[in-house]
Amino acid sequence: EIASGDWSSDVCSSDLFPSHDSVCLFVCTFGAVSKECVLQMVKGCKTLFNSDIAVSISGIAGPGGATPEKPVGLVWMGFAIKDKIITERFIFGADRIQNINYSVQTALRIVLKLL
Repeated sequence: EIASGDWSSDVCSSDLFPSHDSVCLFVCTFGAVSKECVLQMVKGCKTLFNSDIAVSISGIAGPGGATPEKPVGLVWMGFAIKDKIITERFIFGADRIQNINYSVQTALRIVLKLL
């Protein structure tokens, strides 16, 4: 349920970048589904919420939105736990619902592993 709505891409995304121009810079330069984007989002989330743990996920769940360089199922995740920040890249598959579920499950497993 957390990431099942089309609205999930809009939640807080503009607050996670220092300025509107930096959102445009990242998306235009790297694309929304990129290491650079999830890295900036996870840093912004950690700062915005003053939290010890933050997670960012950006992906192409499908069925549309794919390119030859970024296929359906491509997911980038960012993790910030205390002072450690990492990113991970995954390619899950062609099924939208499975991609969303795998993304959430994988992110939770990684957070537990990093604690």
